[in-house]
Amino acid sequence: MDGVRGSIVKRGVGYSYVLYLGRDASGRKRQKWVGGFRTKRAAEAAMVEALGRVQAGQFVDPGRLTVGEFLEQWLEAASPGLRASTAAGYVMVLTKRVIPRVGAQRLASLTPGHLTAMYADLLAAGGRSGRPLSPRSVQYTHTVVGR
Repeated sequence: MDGVRGSIVKRGVGYSYVLYLGRDASGRKRQKWVGGFRTKRAAEAAMVEALGRVQAGQFVDPGRLTVGEFLEQWLEAASPGLRASTAAGYVMVLTKRVIPRVGAQRLASLTPGHLTAMYADLLAAGGRSGRPLSPRSVQYTHTVVGR
């Protein structure tokens, strides 16, 4: 994404940064505003880090992305660096356990409570034919989600 740039804006008592992400298919400008910084220096540091992610192709707008979409993108990006058996394990955990339970949730609104409820559901009836999963299997699911 050539030409991606950003700026700092003072808003009330804090600072925000805005990334200019080019134009969408209809020609409208795409911007991403992020606020809540107490100092201009903190906003600048966060903006530089975000611009680096945009340049590396790793920028994700969590406001529109679902957990399922994010996990599929993450799996596609992470798989080349994993052994085949590890990648297969991750695919199984994500497609059978995680995405059916929280995949439709917006990434920006995912909370620890959603994950705790998912783990409780897995412990109660997360296995084949509605049988409980072992605590070790749920721990492995947690490990994969945390990557």
